[in-house]
Amino acid sequence: MKALKTSNLRTALLAATLASIVGLTGCGSDSKSNSASSNSGSNTGNNGGNNSGNVTKPGTGQQADGLFAVRGDWAIMDGEITSKIVDQLNTLVKNNPQVKTVVLQNVPGSSDDEMNLKAGLRLRQLGLNTYLPPGGEIASGGVDLFLAGKERFAAQDVLVGVHSWGGDGVKDASTLPRDHASHKPYLDYYKALGINEDFYWYTIKAADADNIHWMSSAERKQYGITTRAATEKELNMITHHASTDKAIGALFSQYTWVNAANKKPIHIFASKTVAPLQMAKARAVMQHYLTNEKGLQNKDKMSAKLGDDQASLFMFATQQDSEAAFNGSLGQSALAQHGQDLYASEVFVEGTQNYLKRSEASGRDATYEEILHLVQGHGLASAEKALQERIVTLANQALADKSWNPSQEDVNEWQAETDQNGYTSLNYEYLAAAVEGFYGLWGYSDRGLDGYLGTTRLVQQQKDPGGLALIKEVWPSYITTSMPISADFPAGETFSLQYNSALEYTSQSQYLQHVHLTGSNNSNILGNDQANILRGNEGHNIIDGAGGDQDVAVFSGLQREYQVSQQGKEWHVSDNINGRDGHDVLLNVEFISFRDNDRVNVNDL
Repeated sequence: MKALKTSNLRTALLAATLASIVGLTGCGSDSKSNSASSNSGSNTGNNGGNNSGNVTKPGTGQQADGLFAVRGDWAIMDGEITSKIVDQLNTLVKNNPQVKTVVLQNVPGSSDDEMNLKAGLRLRQLGLNTYLPPGGEIASGGVDLFLAGKERFAAQDVLVGVHSWGGDGVKDASTLPRDHASHKPYLDYYKALGINEDFYWYTIKAADADNIHWMSSAERKQYGITTRAATEKELNMITHHASTDKAIGALFSQYTWVNAANKKPIHIFASKTVAPLQMAKARAVMQHYLTNEKGLQNKDKMSAKLGDDQASLFMFATQQDSEAAFNGSLGQSALAQHGQDLYASEVFVEGTQNYLKRSEASGRDATYEEILHLVQGHGLASAEKALQERIVTLANQALADKSWNPSQEDVNEWQAETDQNGYTSLNYEYLAAAVEGFYGLWGYSDRGLDGYLGTTRLVQQQKDPGGLALIKEVWPSYITTSMPISADFPAGETFSLQYNSALEYTSQSQYLQHVHLTGSNNSNILGNDQANILRGNEGHNIIDGAGGDQDVAVFSGLQREYQVSQQGKEWHVSDNINGRDGHDVLLNVEFISFRDNDRVNVNDL
């Protein structure tokens, strides 16, 4: 079936939550509607980069033709299917025998049906699974390939598009009699895969060859598009470890990544006890540090450097686990030469008790600090020399001015640690303290990280104006990626993005711009004066955009799968599909985003 042009309009809404979703186009018409660690930068050495050839090192590669990017035991597919698909698939499995699942991120169709059907049979023969991830889109021939998976699973917020086919003198397959020979290749294919032939007859009636029909959740269930539900780890884009290194394989059973500017992965490895949402938060923070924003420092050079060197974040349960690993086999691993550790005990997911009452937590949230050490030590310091030199000067000035007050013992230790670029760890620790102050992590206290006085932006302006100015040149005032709110956040409570002196956590949450509830508790969200992107969970939620005039409430399904009504100043959005989005009440929200209709102005409903 010929490719149809599709565009993933909701990339901005979803990439911050999960792995980046990149919309590619094929031929045809667009049928969418409206459309502080001891290794904080002191590691040296190089892991040798990537192998030459059609793919890079097993588990971390991008095929030369760009169709498949291998991440762990997943092969992420992004683009139109062409006549080369069988060869591409065979090359993929030859060079990456660990691959178990083909992830169809955005596959708008095929330009060669014959080869696509052969590829599907080959995929089934290999016993590979297929996965349609959050925000994923498949249409036409992409659906045929997806159906070849031994196991087929998908997120809720996906698009599955079907239509009739045309070509070789046939304007539309639906006009041919059922016994016409042209139907046979497709019917044989579905039979070989165990798909009822009713699905084929449904597809050619659903839309003509020049249009497309997005399948509803009920239709996907009726025709057996998937064989099981996606797991929490799969929904959070977490796969098995992505390295053949024995030390990595022995320590880590979970893997996710951030795509660098050069499309290479920046690795996040985690031990089995690290929660998926902790990994998701780490990924979101790293994406925030590396996302380009208009008018600010371009991040492409530092991001590409991280990708080139296969920079890695290692997430352990505790500090003791990390120290044992680095003193053992991990310390000898090439990946550790551009690595940074982070403990699960120091990752406070939004909405957890530790996040809500930081002053009472036994530890602290080191997510922003440790990931910044990785970004600075293995990206910024070497790729942006002038910026790095400014940070060194500011660190020394903050010590002299007493706006930053670490112990002398810590200062001596940091000055003794030298990274591969010749810089000591002192400036890394200073920048982390200043950034934590900027994003409100210590707003409830009069002292920040290592005695940093700038616990609010107002105090930063008074005590460390140079540091504040630098941060504002490099990073935006609000966190630009969507942060997950823990499923443990209590029912009946409202997670606020507005500062409230009675709510300790809001000194930090006031700088969030986009959030999404997880789980099924009937909890709520209160936005701030930014253009918020807000998403509920499976429960019944009140979503209040508050200030601003560009707030968006996001829903998983097609617009026709919801009942939308206005009651006074409230908009009620009720999901017709059980166990998905529940019944949400919207206040001060200007736009609603459905999976097939990206930005519906509530005034047009």
